[in-house]
Amino acid sequence: MYDKKIIYNLKYEPRDVQIEALEFIKYQIRHGKKYMMINSPTGTGKSFFAVMFINWYLNHINPDARFDMLTNSKILQNQYVREFPFIQSLKGRNSYTCHTYNCSCQEGKEMNKALKRTCDNCPYDAAFSSWILSDVALTNFHLFDTLHLFLPGHLDNKKSNVLIIDEAHDFESVLCDFISMKISERSLKLLGFNDVKIHHIGERLKNVRTVLKFIDFINDYFMDEMTQLLENLKTLLSNPRITQPEKIRVSKNVTNLEGTI
Repeated sequence: MYDKKIIYNLKYEPRDVQIEALEFIKYQIRHGKKYMMINSPTGTGKSFFAVMFINWYLNHINPDARFDMLTNSKILQNQYVREFPFIQSLKGRNSYTCHTYNCSCQEGKEMNKALKRTCDNCPYDAAFSSWILSDVALTNFHLFDTLHLFLPGHLDNKKSNVLIIDEAHDFESVLCDFISMKISERSLKLLGFNDVKIHHIGERLKNVRTVLKFIDFINDYFMDEMTQLLENLKTLLSNPRITQPEKIRVSKNVTNLEGTI
């Protein structure tokens, strides 16, 4: 057997290909390697292998290690949790339901900000707290990038010392998509701009021919437009006379604007 103690139940017997992959990792770690990559085809049981590795690492390298696991989709997150319930998974706020406002927790938090309120027993906050405290914590590429960019202190407090990335070949493209933005009619509508303002922005963009002119466009014009729109929408959100569907629509615009800014 490859381990002396099963810390997390594997449910099945390891296959030869999984044991071979683990032997490769063990050899690299024992020879001082810090970063390793395995190219393993679909169907070879990468999630099962990841838990095999966690067991071995806790037994032989560091019994107090804490693990961050990343996947490239919510579907894979769900699969991990179904197979290994001890893994604590965290998704974005949009994946949790706010029972106070009957919308997503993302939209609910925007409404709370505008109304200067808080929700009791927020599902996202509960999931986030469990994820922070978990020894084996799972999330997706997008949320991991978000937390690193906007809440690095939380991840420092988490004190994880082993990172496992599933489908790692997608990680770079997700990061690049995450820190880029298209300025189009559709994207401007999602930010909450009306048709007149969208037309005006388009006319201004026609004169942008170089990178330097684009930087000037962003700094001298577009940032001011977004900031002003954000203030207007937050004011609208705090208006008690607007309907619940309107509140949800505006809170989505606010979320998109804050992310873009």
